[in-house]
Amino acid sequence: EIYKTKKETMIKAHEEELKNKISFYGNDVLFYAFDIIHENFQDDNFFVDKDYTFKKLKEKITKAIDEKSLTNKIVLALDNTMKMSTKDYMDLIKLCSDKKVYILFINKPIEELEKKENVEILNFYEEIERHKEYLMTDEIHLTEEGNKALSEFLEEKLSK
Repeated sequence: EIYKTKKETMIKAHEEELKNKISFYGNDVLFYAFDIIHENFQDDNFFVDKDYTFKKLKEKITKAIDEKSLTNKIVLALDNTMKMSTKDYMDLIKLCSDKKVYILFINKPIEELEKKENVEILNFYEEIERHKEYLMTDEIHLTEEGNKALSEFLEEKLSK
């Protein structure tokens, strides 16, 4: 009986912890801005892979669901080096249907995604439109100034 109560208490504590944490999944955009973003989100989870493919990302999230380690808030921070279609995003949103999904857009956002109830678009594209110096000449990666602005943007949008 004592063991059962302790186990339940531990499970509840774990669930409570997952409720308040954020899981960041990202490729280059998160890789290059990691140090500065991590400063503001030290207690959160970061899954960064410069070589993410849709398949790898979906497997990573599915594994977290299976292990009951996926947080209630998920940030997808993927730049144009990863060719994500609307269908790919929809698949991930469906997979995380009981979670709050934030999708960071460095490029023009996919409007259909905004209609999903559990989704919030983090439109950094608008910031880049106002501040061209945030984007490198390759028009994919952020400058150091852009990374700093992105970190401040995320802190504002995701403040707990």
